[in-house]
Amino acid sequence: NMPITSRELYERLKVRNVLVVPGNYFFFGQDHSDWQHKDECIRINFTMTEEDVETGIRIIGEEVSKAYSEASRNT
Repeated sequence: NMPITSRELYERLKVRNVLVVPGNYFFFGQDHSDWQHKDECIRINFTMTEEDVETGIRIIGEEVSKAYSEASRNT
């Protein structure tokens, strides 16, 4: 039940120098048009330094929390 799509999350994270792959790319060629999960998942890479991975995950958490906060103010 993410209030934004993984594509929008990708755009927000890119501004903060954290790159992920939006979930909709995982399901190429499949008809999952009514499956919400495809717009809620992301792919992340763990091959950087532990510090970089921790920083990236912290930023992802901040942006997801921010999206939920914004959504609750708009309801």
